[in-house]
Amino acid sequence: MTTDLKRRLEPMPLAAITAAEKNPKKHADEQIGASIGRFGYVEPVVLDERTGRLVAGHGRIQALRRARDKGEPAPEGVEARDGEWLVPVMRGWASKTDAEAQAYLIASNRLTEAGGWEWGDLADMLKELEAQGSLQGVGYSDDELAKFYASIESEALLEPNESGEPNASTDVLKVRFGKWILPITAEVAERFESRLKSWIAKSGTTHGFVADLLGGAR
Repeated sequence: MTTDLKRRLEPMPLAAITAAEKNPKKHADEQIGASIGRFGYVEPVVLDERTGRLVAGHGRIQALRRARDKGEPAPEGVEARDGEWLVPVMRGWASKTDAEAQAYLIASNRLTEAGGWEWGDLADMLKELEAQGSLQGVGYSDDELAKFYASIESEALLEPNESGEPNASTDVLKVRFGKWILPITAEVAERFESRLKSWIAKSGTTHGFVADLLGGAR
């Protein structure tokens, strides 16, 4: 399908936008819909000219289709014409192979995740928005915010210093499990490390260690 490879934004009928054949990325459907509802359609999706399929923006397209099917008006940034929604699409990029198309799809999602957050700064910004009643569409529910604030406040925790030891002012470290930040003392950390080393010496792998630690849970 490769034609014009000049980068450009081009309106396409929503019905004509085709998803990638493989896409392992999950989407926060309600949050994406709420974000588009507040801010409009801001970030264009990306089409692969070689395949004619999306390589970025599947969640946004799904959200637009749900809104259209519910009879909602087209959001700002999307034009409604003759009963069809015209969606701005980034055109002009073509993968060389199916492997490259899949690699870009993964990269466009993974690289956003990989950067992480400055958690304290994020908490401050969210609290400022909350005080202004301006949290709609940012992607956090009230319950998620409460848990997040609690995890931040439990940070009487300090990062280990450059030597890997706790800072002199505290004997508390922090360990992250997904979105949870858990405080542990240096003593507990040493016990954990010792038990992990014993497990590796016995089994030759880390596989199964956490399950064993939790009493055989799988």
